[in-house]
Amino acid sequence: MSEPGFDAVLERPCVHDTPEARTLHFAELDLQSRMFKADPIALALDYTRTMMGFLLFVPRPRRLAMIGLGGGSLAKFCHHELPETQIDVVEINPGVVALRDLFNVPADDDRFRIHIDDGARFIANATRRYDVILVDGYTQDGIPESLASHRFHRDCHQALTASGVLVSNLHGPDVGTHMARIRRIYRDQAVWLDESSCTNRTLFAFNGDARRALPALDAGLLDSPRLRGLLPSILARFAQVSWPTRASVARA
Repeated sequence: MSEPGFDAVLERPCVHDTPEARTLHFAELDLQSRMFKADPIALALDYTRTMMGFLLFVPRPRRLAMIGLGGGSLAKFCHHELPETQIDVVEINPGVVALRDLFNVPADDDRFRIHIDDGARFIANATRRYDVILVDGYTQDGIPESLASHRFHRDCHQALTASGVLVSNLHGPDVGTHMARIRRIYRDQAVWLDESSCTNRTLFAFNGDARRALPALDAGLLDSPRLRGLLPSILARFAQVSWPTRASVARA
């Protein structure tokens, strides 16, 4: 979703309606977000469902940060399904935030807040630690440099709790470069899932030994029909990945 760099010219968001769905686009970009009108909270895009796999590692996050709002799919879902979690959403484009009512994004309250800011700057200045950081920011040229730099991912690493998880949606021609940079900062304690329906790759990086964070279903989460229908399939996909065997000595 949208998150240009510090000095970028902000793109104007466009909304398209059909009887079944409302979508968010930018002038020269592919689909950014989709909302089903009959079920505004549902996660319509595959990669957003995959990103919720963080709950297999941190089933009850106290604090969660999202970089990139877009149509608010992840923000709405987390607000609805994680009522005890403090959520900070960062979106650089005021035009995107102005559409929040059209996409049923909840109002700010004591546990949910949208910040109009550059995501890299927000994380660099963070005074609290997060159990989960979700990164989903794009321009028409792909991942902006401010969200792909060594400095940004180092700052994310430092903004996580000791057992925190970074989840990044990677898409575009430089996925390999971004993955290598993240893996180096997290001492190779990272795994990823590919999307069968698109070219997105979802990377999960762990602020600690990944062997101590193997995915598991928390019984309490299965009380939610939405999570009960979502998490078991993600867990099955994680069973197919190769897990790091030990913490790397690579320096961040």
